[in-house]
Amino acid sequence: MIDVRLPVSLGAVALLAACTSPPQGNDAAAAASPRPSSGSTNPVVEKASLSPKPVAGFPDISIPEVGGIDAAAASRINAALATVRDQAAVSARECSQIAEGRPFSYGYAAQPTYNDKGVLSLRITGEAGCGGARGTMLTAAHTFDLSSGAEIDVVEASGRTPAALATLAAQEYEGGADCKTFVAGDGATLASAFVTPRGVGVNYSVDAGAAEGCTAEPGLASWTALATGGKLKEPLATLARS
Repeated sequence: MIDVRLPVSLGAVALLAACTSPPQGNDAAAAASPRPSSGSTNPVVEKASLSPKPVAGFPDISIPEVGGIDAAAASRINAALATVRDQAAVSARECSQIAEGRPFSYGYAAQPTYNDKGVLSLRITGEAGCGGARGTMLTAAHTFDLSSGAEIDVVEASGRTPAALATLAAQEYEGGADCKTFVAGDGATLASAFVTPRGVGVNYSVDAGAAEGCTAEPGLASWTALATGGKLKEPLATLARS
């Protein structure tokens, strides 16, 4: 995975405003088993089943478990998702402590954006309100090979640099006009990426106060745009042709 703005522990900075989201990408996948070799004989599967996995005391944390696929692949994916879930619970507890009795909230929910042709992609969104004047928007993304259970680096498979993919996706940003102008400029960077039926979605990260709300909506790099120049790598190249 690329080195993007990963969530960190809630320290002194968080005391001023809000919480941060839990680790993602390679940090979450570290709990899983090593990536299988290219000669893996795991059966090809089309899609996974998803079931809820509640977190005691934090009903707004919703990171699923997968099933309906090869047991070893499911175990590997679920280990990665368990890490995401556990870190979200840690961040929620820290948020509660920072609030010091004031009202607080912590939401962190995954929604499948793609679950077909052997690929599962999850976009995670939420908000942390740790007693400050405003909350902090949270986003993350995780994409998995359903045959092996390995996490897919969507940015690397797109054949673009993080900056190039962020710029391409800004052309079809799904938020309002003001936010689109901000995202298309120099005010936003790529935080994470995920797969959709239409192409690659991009979560943005910003540093500009009120403009943080612009990160609630993703950008989109269409399959047509991504295919230009022949830079797409597997498994995205196959998905783009389907």
